[in-house]
Amino acid sequence: NIRGVKIFSELGDKELKSIADICKEQKFKKGDIVIRQGDVDETVSILMKGELQTEIEIPGFKESIPVYTFKPNEVFGEVAFISGAQRSATIKCLDDTEITILDRSKFNKLCKKNPNIERIMMKNIAVLLSERLRHTTIQLCDGISKLPSRVVSRKARSVFSELSEWVNTMKGISSV
Repeated sequence: NIRGVKIFSELGDKELKSIADICKEQKFKKGDIVIRQGDVDETVSILMKGELQTEIEIPGFKESIPVYTFKPNEVFGEVAFISGAQRSATIKCLDDTEITILDRSKFNKLCKKNPNIERIMMKNIAVLLSERLRHTTIQLCDGISKLPSRVVSRKARSVFSELSEWVNTMKGISSV
């Protein structure tokens, strides 16, 4: 059931059914890779059951870095869905998992019949992306602030200071 998923909020029963009709369900086992960093496709997925770990591979590092754990009803792959860009992270199953997948080409056909679906979903995806950007910026600021001062150059400290001010402003806005 996709009703509780943020990117589908504000859609009516008929619109939700239209979307559900073009989605496909897929099951994975613990340890399976759902998405591999660098792959290209134009789907967005919803975690229905289980947990997924997002990991980023960074050149020069031996191991990938875990960055986020998805819980049921969370969405992933929205950037590739919108832009067709390469996947920016690998997503691995932490346990047996069920996901619902929405393909961009099928979605485009649906939106030709009902443009309101696209308008609402893209607005919701924009909100989701801004929340994730804010969260990532806060994590980055927190990580930089823990570095020894000798590691952080004067210029980096200046940028960090400006970024911290922006984050504090965003925290204030998000609590309103």
